[in-house]
Amino acid sequence: MLQTLYNLRLAAFGCCVAALLYGIFRAAPPPDLFDQSDKVGHLLAFGALGLSSRLAFLRLSGWVLWPLLFVLAPLLEWLQHQLQPLRVYSVEDALANMAGVVLALAVSSLVRWRFGHCGW
Repeated sequence: MLQTLYNLRLAAFGCCVAALLYGIFRAAPPPDLFDQSDKVGHLLAFGALGLSSRLAFLRLSGWVLWPLLFVLAPLLEWLQHQLQPLRVYSVEDALANMAGVVLALAVSSLVRWRFGHCGW
């Protein structure tokens, strides 16, 4: 049972990573669905990445995980610009990425505080 839960957590993390990498490194930017929809997408994508990372790597110290994700947030935005000539580095997108990581950290901390350790 525990192995199945671990596999599900890893699968969720893998899906988040795959979706994030597809969104970041595809040649054309996503269409604007509404004003600032791109920023909302960045926030949600990195929030999901943060939460799925926390679930997938429960034994990894938060002192390692959260700074790593926080550094990856602007780095991936910069790397996107380097690898895809049609994409432009955006400070606002990098900040939205970082805000998503902070949001995931806040949710993770709230769950941990409210329900005790419970695997988070």
